Amino acid sequence: LEKHVSVTVMVGQPVSWVTVQYMVAEAQYGGRITDDLDRELFITYTAKWFCDDIFKTTFTFNNYQAEYNYKIPEGLEIQQYRDGI
Repeated sequence: LEKHVSVTVMVGQPVSWVTVQYMVAEAQYGGRITDDLDRELFITYTAKWFCDDIFKTTFTFNNYQAEYNYKIPEGLEIQQYRDGI
């Protein structure tokens, strides 16, 4: 997975999210999921969360009305991530 993403970025190509989704949901983790419905749920989460949308500032992991919107913190400093938690 890391090799695929880094090589793709190094040659200036867009990330193939379908490939990343397959590698995560089927190859690396999906093979350890024994229940068919759990596997379908994991594939659904992977399709939702491994895409270009995660880089948008409006992206949240929950797209419904809630007290808190779970999102990826902006910035590169560790404190920004800790504040997000």
